[in-house]
Amino acid sequence: ALQAGGVVIRSCFSVVSPGTEGTKLKEAKLSLPEKARARPDLVKLVMDVVRQQGLRAAYSKVINRLEQLTPLGYSLAGEIVAVADDVDEFSVGDRVAAGGAGYANHAEYNFVPRNLVVALPQQVQLEHAAFTTIGSIAMHAYRQSESSLGEVALVIGLGLVGQLLTQILVAGGVSVVGIDLDSDRCRLAEAAGAVCAAVPGSAQWRPALGPLGADVVFIVAGSDDNTLLELAANNVRDR
Repeated sequence: ALQAGGVVIRSCFSVVSPGTEGTKLKEAKLSLPEKARARPDLVKLVMDVVRQQGLRAAYSKVINRLEQLTPLGYSLAGEIVAVADDVDEFSVGDRVAAGGAGYANHAEYNFVPRNLVVALPQQVQLEHAAFTTIGSIAMHAYRQSESSLGEVALVIGLGLVGQLLTQILVAGGVSVVGIDLDSDRCRLAEAAGAVCAAVPGSAQWRPALGPLGADVVFIVAGSDDNTLLELAANNVRDR
């Protein structure tokens, strides 16, 4: 339904994020103790509620939360079909990309606030524009790193975001070395311009970093322990 401050978009394409959405689906199938082990951060929040409001209130909130349906998706492209009266930068029929968990869902129609919507240039295909939000994650990481021409970047994790980040870094004149458990993803990164990409245990990628190590390391993968953090710390240059 149309609300103030946003637009209603008819989805043409939406992108499935294997990492984020795959994790949600896996966690949804876990038992209550397994959910607690998987999300210690949420357990801490529950314990805070217990201390503040008591066990009964905390239990009720947890059960209510677990019974709520959670929409999937956060990156799409489509056409605007309705515009709120207080929104003047968009019109019905505009081709746009949109993002945001809880807004840019895998649904035929979505209400999205104006700050999560961007108009598309005519030459951009909707199918490609659907990747805008996920691409912005990679772009934000690149900007935060302040990587510059001629530097060496180590990208740990060559999934969807890792592949987009690799392409952005290469376009910026940064030499990219990639690591992933999947050798096919490594080949894909090399095809996109990475100087070397290999599995963690391979001896191929370390020499490509040079004698001083990487100027910057991006961790674009998940882990249940400190392995990835240690891998990054051991391969980044001194200071």
